[in-house]
Amino acid sequence: MQLWFQLALWVYAEDVDAILGPLFILAIIVALCWFGYRRWRLRFGASRWTQTGATIESDYAANPSGSGVATVLGGAATGAAVRNSWNAVLQYSYSVAGELYSGYFILAGPFSSREAARDAARPWVLRKITVRYNPRRPHESAFLPADGAPAGSRSLGDQPPASSDVITLSLK
Repeated sequence: MQLWFQLALWVYAEDVDAILGPLFILAIIVALCWFGYRRWRLRFGASRWTQTGATIESDYAANPSGSGVATVLGGAATGAAVRNSWNAVLQYSYSVAGELYSGYFILAGPFSSREAARDAARPWVLRKITVRYNPRRPHESAFLPADGAPAGSRSLGDQPPASSDVITLSLK
């Protein structure tokens, strides 16, 4: 018999809520801590990583795909504002020990149209930049303001932003 079924036999039906409730809350807290730590590490921990040269390969305008939550919490006007806001996303590539890696960052925004986002990103394409990568995990990288990133930009590491009109493919 599997372990899950054995544990289910030991717990009384009345105790299930008393066990699952705290476990569910603990799972949410752990997930929030993990994503917070990852964000902190890209923002502050990356300053100690190894520097390397990179090239900005492409740009695209990303439309945040979470407008449903904004509509529920803020009403129709907030949902419309989120649907009509665009982020200018730049994708860069760098090489470590002969392996090619890529990363993403978002320019300060948001922009009111797809064209405005693309216009802000276009001057960066094919530009040489300096990025930092984690020596233990070379696929983790960051483009920091100390290395020439524009003020207000956000480094996303190797994770492209979610967008309702962009399909991403990972070949890892």
